[in-house]
Amino acid sequence: MRAADRHGRLTVDLATDVPCVVRLRWFAQGRLVGERRLVGERRLVGERRALAGRLVLPAAPGPVTVEASDDRPGDDPRRLAPVRVQAVAGGTDDDPAPVRLHLRRGGRLVGRVVDADGGLVRFARVRAQALDGRSLEVRTDGLGRYVLAGLPAQPVMLTATHRRGSSRPETLTVQPGRIRAHRLPLVLPPALGVPLGEDALTLGSSFRGRVLEAATGRPAYAALVEVRDPSDAVLARARADADGDFVVGGELPDAEDLTLVVVSGPGDPVVDRVRLTGLSCADAALVDVGTIELVRAPRAPRELRVSLPRASAVALRLPAVRV
Repeated sequence: MRAADRHGRLTVDLATDVPCVVRLRWFAQGRLVGERRLVGERRLVGERRALAGRLVLPAAPGPVTVEASDDRPGDDPRRLAPVRVQAVAGGTDDDPAPVRLHLRRGGRLVGRVVDADGGLVRFARVRAQALDGRSLEVRTDGLGRYVLAGLPAQPVMLTATHRRGSSRPETLTVQPGRIRAHRLPLVLPPALGVPLGEDALTLGSSFRGRVLEAATGRPAYAALVEVRDPSDAVLARARADADGDFVVGGELPDAEDLTLVVVSGPGDPVVDRVRLTGLSCADAALVDVGTIELVRAPRAPRELRVSLPRASAVALRLPAVRV
C-alpha cells in the first residue's frame, strides 16, 4: 500500500446470509487498491479493524469501487451472489456513512455443452459475464455438464468456448434462489481446405489372416507379422492374438509388390520365418491372406565335440584370518 492511499479511509458494513469466506477488493481510478479475505467478523489477511462486521479500508479520498464476492468455486451450489457498489472515500478526519455490502443467495444455472450433432463436449469453458464487467468461469465435466452458482440478479451473457469451436453469446437472467437449466450448442467451423460435400479422409488398407503351427495345427500366439515394401522397409507391424488371428496395417497406401513376413513368437525356442511375396492393396481395402502355416525347418543335431576339456571343480583352501 502506498503512502498516498493511507490519507483517506472507507468504512464498510459487511453481512452474509450464511457463513463464508468473503473476498473483498476495492478499486480507485481503474486500478486495484487493496484486497482482503475475511471469515465473518474475523481477520484473515491484512485487516486493521473489525467491529460487528464493520471494516475500515485505507483508500485515497475520492471515488472508490468496492466489490465483495464469495470465495467458493463457481460450481459450488452454496456460493453467494457477489456485490459491487460505488462509494466515496473521505479523509482521515471525516466520518462518512458506511457502505453496506450484503451477500445474498444468488441464482444457479445448470446445463450441458453440446456440439452441432448433439454430442457432449467435455472440458469446455463456460463463462457468465454481467453488465458491470464481472465474470464467472467454470469448466464442463466429463459428461459436458456445468454449474454456475451465485449469479447476480441481473442479465448475464453466457458463452462456451472449446478448441473445437465456440457458442453464440446468449443473454439470460436467473432469479435469486432459483435454478435454471440451459443448453449451449457449439458452432463448429468447417474443416479448413476441404470443400463441403466431399470426403475429408482417405482410408488406408490392411491385411488380415491366421497363423498356425503346421506340425500341431495350434494357433501361433504372438507371432510377429510385418508388411514390407519392395526395398524391404517395414511399413506396418502387428502380432497374432491367442487364436492366431492378426490385422496389420490400417494406414497402408495403394501399393503393389508387397511382402508379408511372419516370424514365430517369442515363446518358441526356435525361430521360424515365412514370406509371402507379390501382394497388393488398394485404398480402404482389407485383404485376406488366409491361413499361414509356420513349418518347422529341419535342423541337424549338433555334433558332440569330444575334444572339449572336461569340466572339473577345484577346492581352494584360504588361510584363516582372525579379527
